[in-house]
Parts: sequence; structure tokens; C-alpha cells
Amino acid sequence: MQVPVCRNGYARVFTVPARTPQRFEGDQLFLRLVDGTWTLVGRGASIDCGDADLRPAIARACAALA
Repeated sequence: MQVPVCRNGYARVFTVPARTPQRFEGDQLFLRLVDGTWTLVGRGASIDCGDADLRPAIARACAALA
């Protein structure tokens, strides 16, 4: 697992298959800290925070992580 950014109660996490030299290969997760527990906001391999058609929850996560 790689956590490239974590701030303002949100984290962007990349799952990395074991024994793979590529840094961010695999699924991407957006998490939110709620009452001391990380909850899933959204997931997908090809999400980019600059996308125009983001789901509102993911857009909020991207704004918090910016």
C-alpha cells in the first residue's frame, strides 16, 4: 500500500500488488476519517482529481487533499 497524501481527514491510497516494482499499480482508494475510523469514499484505478465528472464525495476528498 502507498499513501501519497493524507491531510484534512482524508487520504488517497494506492494498493500495490506484492512483488511489483511499479510504484502505483493497482486500485486507488479515497478514505475519510470519521470518528477515529477510516471509511471508504470511493475507489477506482483511473480516477484523477482534475476530472470534471467526479462523484461529489470524491470531489470533496480531492479538495481536502489539495
